[in-house]
Amino acid sequence: MSETMVAVYEHNLRGDSNWTKEKVLANCRLAFRKSRMGSSQSVMVLACSPELRKTLKCAQYGHNDKKCRQEATTCLRRGVLGHKGAECKAESPRCATCHRFGQKGAETHVTGARDCPARLHAERRMVESTAY
Repeated sequence: MSETMVAVYEHNLRGDSNWTKEKVLANCRLAFRKSRMGSSQSVMVLACSPELRKTLKCAQYGHNDKKCRQEATTCLRRGVLGHKGAECKAESPRCATCHRFGQKGAETHVTGARDCPARLHAERRMVESTAY
C-alpha cells in the first residue's frame, strides 16, 4: 500500500511544496483504484484528510499556539493541565480534546487519532466552510 502511495506522490505531487512524502503517507489513503484488462494504466483516487491546525497548548482544533489563549500547557497524553505529554507518567492514554468536552470514549483513543470524534467534527467543519 505505501509503495502505491509513494508512486502516486512521485508522479503527481513531487514538485508541490505543500505536500511532502511523509504528509501524503500520514494523511491520505487509496480510496479507489480501477484498471482495464490488458492495459498497463490504472486510475487511482486518493482520499486525504484536511490539514487541521491544532495547538499544543490546549489540544484544540482550529487555531495554533500563537493564537491560543490558554496559559497552561495541556498534557496530550491524558488531557490534564500542568505538564507536557512527554513528562506524563500515566499508563493509559486518553484523548485530550474529547476529555475536555466530556465526550464518552475519550479513553478509547489518543489525542489526534484519525477516528477521534472531535477531529472528525473539525474536519467536517473545515470542509463545509471551504469555498471550492
